[in-house]
Order: sequence, then structure tokens, then C-alpha cells
Amino acid sequence: GRVVDSEGNPIKNGTVRIQPERLEFGVSRQCSTDEEGTFRVDSLVCSRVQVRAEAEAGTKQSRLSLGS
Repeated sequence: GRVVDSEGNPIKNGTVRIQPERLEFGVSRQCSTDEEGTFRVDSLVCSRVQVRAEAEAGTKQSRLSLGS
């Protein structure tokens, strides 16, 4: 996936938290974005997840796009 701000700039070194909609169906994961705002999470066993991206204070509202 990739995290960018409202102007399309990458969110560097952000934290991405992923958890299944129902906790009994999987495990939560956490990873960081790289210099281009991209991240990768392997071995998700649940098809419906909640994704939250955070960055240091002062960044603009972030948009998150997920892809392979």
C-alpha cells in the first residue's frame, strides 16, 4: 500500500496499523512506511480489515491506498 497527503506527497516513516474487523478472525499487524510512503504487510488471513495510518504531528490529512 501507499500513504500520501491530500496533495499526493508521500507520508514518510508513518505507522500503519491493520487489524481484522473481528479480532477473533485474525491478528493485528503494524508496519512503517518508507521514504516513498509505501508499506507492505504479508500473510493477512482475513479479507476484511481496518487500516489506520499515522504520522508525526504537523502532517496533513492522509489518504491510504491499498494494493498488491
